[in-house]
Amino acid sequence: MNTTHTTASALAPSRRLGSTQHSTLAWFPLLALVCVIAAPGLARLRGQSIDGLALDAPALPEPRARCQAPVEVSGQRAIAAERAATDKVARYPFMPGEGLRALELFSEAENCALAAGDRAGATRAKARSQVFHQRLSAEYRDRLTRYRRARVSERPRQALSEVVFLLELFSRHDGPFPVQLRRVRLELEAELTKEKMRCPADVCQPRAPPCCSSGVPP
Repeated sequence: MNTTHTTASALAPSRRLGSTQHSTLAWFPLLALVCVIAAPGLARLRGQSIDGLALDAPALPEPRARCQAPVEVSGQRAIAAERAATDKVARYPFMPGEGLRALELFSEAENCALAAGDRAGATRAKARSQVFHQRLSAEYRDRLTRYRRARVSERPRQALSEVVFLLELFSRHDGPFPVQLRRVRLELEAELTKEKMRCPADVCQPRAPPCCSSGVPP
């Protein structure tokens, strides 16, 4: 009787270990299934990451401008240029192209004030220009980041919105970056056109099929 009890007690840990191993092994098929399902998406994500980082974005320009007025009226021009820059700063949230133009006017106000011997006015205009440039640079970087994330997550409509903003911001500037932005805009517009043809508006609802990347009607 004692021998039987001892044998049963000795086997109990072994049974518990076997039960634990069996429970652990039972998860393997489920984990394998998850990996099989996720693999194509991860591969696509890696590809989109490269594409999303394709914008060769320069540092935000810091435009400079000479005083456009004769020396005898440079003080008046300094005041007018700084006032015009202030107006453009106010319009910038609704008209992104006014941002860099405001920096240009602040620069002109600074130089006109110097020409008029108004060092205090020149220092003020320069300081305001630096503060606004920092604000523009921060939003510029944020827009680039949002563009990249939209491309990675396959949201062409959001990516297009960021590209349109950047194009307006650089509307007064030429160079490789605006050219690249225009090319990307055309690509995104073509992608959205194909999506719209693939996915009628009446099915693009919050519970949309995979063809509706944005989840909202085109």
